[in-house]
This record gives sequence, structure tokens and C-alpha cells, in this order.
Amino acid sequence: MSDPPRTARFGLPALEAGQLAICIYRASDSDDASKLYNDKFGNYDWEDLRRRGWSASRAVDWLTTLDLVDSKKIYIGGHSRSAKSSLVAAAFDDRFAGVIASSPGGGGGSMNFVLSDQYYFYASAEGLTRNFPTWRTPRLRFFTGRENQLPADNHMLYALVAPRPLMMSTALHDSVENTWAIEKFFEEIRKVYDLLGTPGNIGLRYRPGPHAPDEGTYTAHNEFLLRAIAQQSIAEAFPCRPYHVWNYDEWVKKFPPGPTPEKASAKADRTQIVERIKWLLGEAPPARVPRHEIKPSTRPEVPMKVVFDNGLVVGYAMGGMVAAYTMALDDRPAGGTIVGGFTPFRSDTDARGTGGGRRWSHHYGWLPRLGAFVGREQEIPIDFDQILAAAAPKPMLVIAPKRDWHATYADVETAKFRDAAGKEHLVEARLFIDGSYEGDLLAAAQVPYGSASSRATNMVIPPHLSTAAANCRPTTSVSS
Repeated sequence: MSDPPRTARFGLPALEAGQLAICIYRASDSDDASKLYNDKFGNYDWEDLRRRGWSASRAVDWLTTLDLVDSKKIYIGGHSRSAKSSLVAAAFDDRFAGVIASSPGGGGGSMNFVLSDQYYFYASAEGLTRNFPTWRTPRLRFFTGRENQLPADNHMLYALVAPRPLMMSTALHDSVENTWAIEKFFEEIRKVYDLLGTPGNIGLRYRPGPHAPDEGTYTAHNEFLLRAIAQQSIAEAFPCRPYHVWNYDEWVKKFPPGPTPEKASAKADRTQIVERIKWLLGEAPPARVPRHEIKPSTRPEVPMKVVFDNGLVVGYAMGGMVAAYTMALDDRPAGGTIVGGFTPFRSDTDARGTGGGRRWSHHYGWLPRLGAFVGREQEIPIDFDQILAAAAPKPMLVIAPKRDWHATYADVETAKFRDAAGKEHLVEARLFIDGSYEGDLLAAAQVPYGSASSRATNMVIPPHLSTAAANCRPTTSVSS
């Protein structure tokens, strides 16, 4: 079963061979007969994806009355938004024997909202509810910036599909998915299949290129259907071959903890701070890396994490951390801006709800040496107050979103650092944006979303923000 005719190609070869039939139901963006249910059943607030999935179940009601249909072998699939509604349909109707989820994207598809907010990628709760306000329930928007507090997330849909055959299919350069989050998601879903004793019923297939399926994808999906009908292993034909292999415990075995620098004192000088930053980042390769020209993205709609412009370094999220380290270790940048880039290490415990310090070591693998300090964060040798101090007296602007679950706003706001003269300062942000997503940043800048001036390569700083930035350029200390 499929809603748009083009994804019916998933089973076209098997249809031509007389091995299965294809049912197309009208519940796509361009031809959505399920909208009529709104008039028939009154003022319910079900989202488009749930209503369309329910519509697919009504098609099953009819299919099961036909003698030519084996009611135990009804499969559903779709691509992009249609894959989202296919997952919803199968999650709430056990009559579907399996699902093809082809590039369903973040926010209801192949990634959890907690792994597809603006910190990671575009297809976020904020982006979906702004650009496609009826696809998902408007209640979802209340969790923008606090996706970690959602009472449910997308992995639960997949868990409801288990133990039935499931095909996860995505592109390596998809504009609405990222392979890192998909692999984290797959690891969690596979645990459910293992628990239910059907590890062979789930597969993950990558394809080269962008969002749209290619000919190889249609062939692979047809193979999935034939294997599922024959009760053959899906995992055997489509095994998960991860690109982002990281295991903290294995890293510790390979690099046992060595001598740890003492916690930098309040009077530590720049040399002592830099020494600890280098310890935190780990040992670099001895070879000198050739310099390459830094070119802007050829796709202006895709934001860059770190940008260098006229001697200034600008970073967002993880790029903000990189910007802080760069300004502390390298004398060449004249200054910089950090947007949603950090929360102090020593106060970032498991109780904060951010993922704690273990996310940098166990989850991402960015700073594995922090793993030894889980549960004793106060002993971490270096923190961002001193990292910022090491960058003094370069001008610095720190933008800290209030509703950003990746950081604790109060900790960022009250962090202290010492300038080169030894004077202590607060990291006092002059500009706070009440939100953790691109829409709020642009709204604060009074730049329409999607306009040419809102794109990464053509951003024009409005006068009132230029003034704010100018006010954050002291001559003797770092400011925010």
C-alpha cells in the first residue's frame, strides 16, 4: 500500500511478476481525501499524519474483504512525508505486516526530535510546525527548545511496529536527515527487535545522493517486500554498516587514563590554561596538516557550524565550542561570536537534563577524556570561564538562548572569567534570544525567514544588532 503513485514503484517488479498487488489510497499532500474525515467526525485536533495513517487502515478494511488479498501479507510504505504516515499507520494497526520507511526525515521519521532539533539538523519540531503546521500536532511546538521533555518520541512509533519487518532507507546527503542521528536511532530500535527475538526483521540501507530515491532504491525496496513475504532475514540483505562508529568503553581500553592535570587555580595564567585545553582536546597528529582554502557552502540554505570572516571566528552549537577553543589557542583570530556554544563543564551534571558531561565522552565522542569525571565534575581541570579568559583581550560576543536544553542558561549567565590583568568578570550577555532555533534568531534580527539575507552566505547584520555587538567589544577583557 502507498499513497502517492510514484512510491508504488517500490513493489512494481513484484507486481509485474504476479507476486503481489498494489493498492494506492488517496492521502498525499496533493490529493488528500482523508481531509473529509474532519467534516464527518467533528472538531478533532488529530494531525495530518495520524489522520492519513487512519485513512490507510480504512483501506485495509476494504482490502480484507477481497478474496484475492492475503490479509496477513499487507505491507505499507512511502517516501519522505508518506513514510511518516506509513509508520503511523503501522504503529496503530497490527494488520500491516511490515513497513518501508524511505527517507522519512526528522520530526516523525527516522530520528527522534531530541536528535533533530536545530543543534543537529533542520527537520526539527520548530521547523516542522512552522513550515508544515498541520503535519504534526500544534502541541509539539510547545516543546521547541525543550525537546528532551517530550512525553513521547519517534522511537516509540518504531517500537510499536516491531517485531514486524521494517526497512529503514535513507540517503547519505539527505537534506532532512543525518546519518549520525539515524544510526543512534537504529541502535535503540534494534534493541526492541532483539528483545522480541526477531533481530533479522529490521534493516538499514544507505544510498548515495540526496533525498529523492534512485533506481537502486526502488529495486532494494522490492527485494525487501519479497524477502518479508517469504519470511527471510531483512538484516541479512540490508545489514547496518555504520559510518559513525564510537564506543567509549573501547576507547578507554585503547587509551587508558594517564596523568591528569590538576584543576586550574583561580590565578592560573594563560600558559597553564592552554596546557589544560590541549590535554582536554587530546594529542594531535605530529604531521603538519596542509592548509586548504575555506570555501563557503554551495548550498546557501544549509547553515555552517563554524565560519571565518575578516579575522573573526563565528560558531554555533558544537561550532561554538570550536570557536572558543580556537580563540584561546590561536592568536590569529581577531575575535569571535559564540551562539549556543557551551554550558560550564563543572556544573553540567546528569541532573541538569542536558545529558551531562557524559554526552561529550560517551555519546558524541568529541571529548572522551571528560568521561573519567562523570560524577565528579568539580574536578575537571579546565572550564569555559578559563577558556574564555585565555582568549582575552579579543572582543567576543556570546549569545545564549534561554530555551536551550543543551545548556543551562543560568550557569552560562553567571560564569566568571579573569582577564589578562587578573580582574574577574561575569560572562554577562548583552543580547539574549528567547529560543534555541533559527527562527528566533532571525526574528530577533528582524530578518524574514527564507529571505536572501537570512541565508548563511549573505547574512546582513541589522543596525541594532551591529550596535549590540559593538557594545560587546571592551579593550581589556572578554565580554559576551
